[in-house]
Amino acid sequence: MKLTEGKRKSLQKNMHLYAKGKLTPKLEAIQHEWDKQHNVAKRLKTNRERLWQFFQNCANRVGGTQMLRDEVLNLLKEHMSESFQILLSKNISDKLQGESWVRNWKVMKAYLDLNLITLIENENTNELLKCVANGKLHYQSCVDMLIQKEINKEAEINNSWKLFVESIQGALKLASIATECNSKLKFTNFVDELRKQLLEKTKSPKLAKSIQLVNDGVYSKYEDVIVFKTVEKEICATISNMQHMVTPSIQKKLISLVKERMISSATECARPRCEEMCPCCKFTCIHHAKHSMKHDTLHQPGGLIGTYWNMDHTLVAESCTQSVIAGNRFHAKEMGIQSVHEFLPFKDFEIYFPGWKLPSEGLGQNTVREYIFAHYQQQLVEKYSKDTIKVKICNNIPLEFSNHDIKDLRCELENVIQLHGS
Repeated sequence: MKLTEGKRKSLQKNMHLYAKGKLTPKLEAIQHEWDKQHNVAKRLKTNRERLWQFFQNCANRVGGTQMLRDEVLNLLKEHMSESFQILLSKNISDKLQGESWVRNWKVMKAYLDLNLITLIENENTNELLKCVANGKLHYQSCVDMLIQKEINKEAEINNSWKLFVESIQGALKLASIATECNSKLKFTNFVDELRKQLLEKTKSPKLAKSIQLVNDGVYSKYEDVIVFKTVEKEICATISNMQHMVTPSIQKKLISLVKERMISSATECARPRCEEMCPCCKFTCIHHAKHSMKHDTLHQPGGLIGTYWNMDHTLVAESCTQSVIAGNRFHAKEMGIQSVHEFLPFKDFEIYFPGWKLPSEGLGQNTVREYIFAHYQQQLVEKYSKDTIKVKICNNIPLEFSNHDIKDLRCELENVIQLHGS
């Protein structure tokens, strides 16, 4: 279809705003990570306690063995928890990549819909309407819960922590042995070997790199009096008593790390779902994250996000798919589109939303959302009515919407999950 000059300019502007919205948070995150490594003020703040103890040890003329032990121990303590979280997130993400909710969009949708049914059964109407109004937040919340179930397996995490500590102890022992066997440059050999062994045994570049912060200029003059075996034994004894507590803040960080790893997987079917929402009905895309094809979804009734008919202000029962078939139009300004026309045809969906596939039949029914639309009319009216506009209940709700049985829907969804072995 040939674009008019007005449509072309509008499309260019919308694509620019879309690209800006996508790139800005990613660039800000990159800047934040760069600052942590290169910003002098932030590095001093991060290392404040360790540097203060090192200064006190120098001032108090503490012996070389104790000084080295304290500094290596402090560096390990400072980076052990974060390094373990990174390794743990890798293990969890590797395990979850085989789950059916990751590989099959129908299973993920079943979990989303079961969550909505639970909210219905618990009479949590406010949360229910928030979830159907913002598919991205609802999806993220459900994925977080699914990852959380894996993180909550305390015995497995405790065993992983024990193995992690033992790998550090093994690295310290090998570094000590290698140093005692070398009569020259003992300090340099100890640091180099420890860094090498930490990388090999823990698979943590971050933990291995932290040892580079030990000051060569300070300890090289002590290398003839430093007892490296004592350094090894005392550090090993201390870290053997350390525990790793999975606090709420660490849980939140672990969930984020797991999702990042899964999304960055080179295998498409091992990635979770795309979080992009339909610009009209706000339900999320069914494809895997970072997919190359156009976005697509099983569109939901427009009234669930407060869409109403311009003539009588009644809630819209039609989904985007049904609106294409019926020849309906959407409000340009509310969709963030600048156009000389107030309303634009759904049949031109792909023109105004070029990243999306034209809504079409074939993906099935959005039964749970149809049920919510039919049975929560008054609550939707109250949520979306404004001082200037009084939204009204839909006067032509399809009979099949009202006939859905919540118990039957739950059974169907549980069967979908069971069928795919998750």
